[in-house]
Amino acid sequence: MISIIISTKNPGKRIQKVLESVFKQKIKDAFEVTIIDSDTTDGSLNIAEKFNVRMIKISPKDFGHGSTRNYAVSISKGQYLVMLVQDAIPTGENCLFVSRRFMSIWVKDTISWFDLIKKRPLHFLQI
Repeated sequence: MISIIISTKNPGKRIQKVLESVFKQKIKDAFEVTIIDSDTTDGSLNIAEKFNVRMIKISPKDFGHGSTRNYAVSISKGQYLVMLVQDAIPTGENCLFVSRRFMSIWVKDTISWFDLIKKRPLHFLQI
């Protein structure tokens, strides 16, 4: 499974394009999309709720780039992680397939991350 994690704060209407592109991907692997939001007030979460995403809200005082991503990893289900920022639109319909293939090849020659909480190997790519 691939876990796609998107951190947001007031992403505006662009979040629709990001999510449309994610859900148009041609990939055989199962995937989940999690949005970690830090107090969005621009109405864009209403757009995101139209997609099959898990929405996690955190307060701005609890937000930290590293700690927020670590938290997202701890609640993810996938062995492969793709971290997107709110305005990164995956290009084409094979971006996740290529990313997944790259991670599969890359980990053969490197040590993969290990999630100590869930006792599973993790391979990740940030776009």
